[in-house]
Amino acid sequence: MAVDRNQPQPGDRIEDFTLLDDRGQPWSLSGHTGSPTLLIFHRHLM
Repeated sequence: MAVDRNQPQPGDRIEDFTLLDDRGQPWSLSGHTGSPTLLIFHRHLM
């Protein structure tokens, strides 16, 4: 399987960002520096 280096890979550094969590509270990546973090993006169905 070929690796596409244009796509982020595990362990790559990325810029900080802030999103709203499931309770509408801000969640920043920088608040979790040094901790393993798994981000899962999904479409919220209403």
